[in-house]
Amino acid sequence: MKQEIAEKVPGYIKNLLLPELKDLKSGQSDLNTKLDAIRIEFQGLKSEFQGLKSEFQGLSHKVDGIDAKLDGLNHKDEAIKIYAEATKMLIEEIRDQRKSKKSND
Repeated sequence: MKQEIAEKVPGYIKNLLLPELKDLKSGQSDLNTKLDAIRIEFQGLKSEFQGLKSEFQGLSHKVDGIDAKLDGLNHKDEAIKIYAEATKMLIEEIRDQRKSKKSND
């Protein structure tokens, strides 16, 4: 009798564990499905991020262009100031020459 029971034990264990094993496999399958969905979501977010990155790079180039134009305007402004100062000095020199000419006459 002991031998009969000993022979049936593996069958009992199999009958007890097999449903649990199937549940574990099913859970693993569900987990894999969820992980795949997360991967797909992540890829979508990654693509959106790449698009935003490209837009920001484009904006950065535009800002760089604006900075360059402003620098050019600053140089032009400086040149205008220098030209105005030189013109002012020439006008003063001409006035001084006229005054000096009138005093000599």
